[in-house]
Amino acid sequence: MTALLIWDFDGTLAHRPGLWSGALLDVLNAQQPGHGITREMLRPGLAQGFRWHRPDMEHRRHRAAQDWWAELNPVFVEAYVRAGLSRADAAALAPCVRAAYLTPSAWQLYPETQAVLPLLQERGWHHVVLSNHVPELGKLLDILGLTPLLDAVYTSAVLGWEKPHPRAFQAVLEHLS
Repeated sequence: MTALLIWDFDGTLAHRPGLWSGALLDVLNAQQPGHGITREMLRPGLAQGFRWHRPDMEHRRHRAAQDWWAELNPVFVEAYVRAGLSRADAAALAPCVRAAYLTPSAWQLYPETQAVLPLLQERGWHHVVLSNHVPELGKLLDILGLTPLLDAVYTSAVLGWEKPHPRAFQAVLEHLS
């Protein structure tokens, strides 16, 4: 590949309004209507604990997506507890965050994405996604209709390295060469 563009996903090609706090709030709204908790109340509990908060170190690679998500459940529990839920309620809600976060209708492509990627592809550019994201990123891109425009998809959840660490980019370039 001579003309290669490495794209991020979330915040570059698409976005999920509300991000992680929005997913936690979606779960809470569905399970406990009238709770009185806001996204702003959930955000402080999500400021640490994600792998991308420590891009300087290699992370354990998981064979199964469910293991990656299980690693995040304590983060979700703490966010709910800090926002005012009981630990028991928080522990019951945390495993539901995965489905809420991955709900295809929660994701929005930027209008430019579907216009620019094909145009650049016609001009000889190859597109690769490298994102600090969930293990299911490839499936999400497929559902959003971007897969035909991409040569490859890499997610830090599978690579074991978070951007901006050089090893994340090195892994992609080694695989593509």
